[in-house]
Amino acid sequence: MCTCMCVCGFRLVASVFRLCEVEKRAVEVKLGHLLSPEVGCTIMWFLRRWSLSYLLPIETYYSEVSLLSCFCSDGDGSSSRSRGVIGA
Repeated sequence: MCTCMCVCGFRLVASVFRLCEVEKRAVEVKLGHLLSPEVGCTIMWFLRRWSLSYLLPIETYYSEVSLLSCFCSDGDGSSSRSRGVIGA
């Protein structure tokens, strides 16, 4: 069950990215006037919600470890943790 749900979620995100690429190419060849503003708005809404959920975590929810201190250049232990993640 979980595998099927994960695959469906992956397909949904991949389809949205493909649709973004189609819109980008249409704008590049000056066919932007043929695009639907409603579809573009819905794509942006979806990407904002998806990125906030999966790509841009709210750091205050994670009290045990600070993501910024792990990976920012001026954070505590950034070089040792980054080396661990990168494998250097």
